[in-house]
Amino acid sequence: MHENLKKFERLGAEWALVQSFTPAYGATDPVVFLKELVRDMRVAAIVAGENYTFGAKGRGDAALIRDMAHMQGYLAEIVPPVMDGDVMCSSTLIRQLLASGETEHAQRLLHIE
Repeated sequence: MHENLKKFERLGAEWALVQSFTPAYGATDPVVFLKELVRDMRVAAIVAGENYTFGAKGRGDAALIRDMAHMQGYLAEIVPPVMDGDVMCSSTLIRQLLASGETEHAQRLLHIE
């Protein structure tokens, strides 16, 4: 977690909220989650990958983020997946590369300098 916070800082973030994951938190309805997030954090924009899911049973998705943007007053930026040739980059792919010793390949995909 500390490494991710340092990356955010290098990218210009002045603060970050770290939310512990609990079963109750994971069971939050996606619409309720977005409404509370926007209200409590005064969200101005949400950036998510087009295959991102969240909320109870993964029912929230990029389409929901986009659909609720106007009603909730935030900007939605949905980004396409990062591709490595014809393979979509994912945390699973990164873990596989690291496990097989392909650290340079993993670093390139993660844009680590």
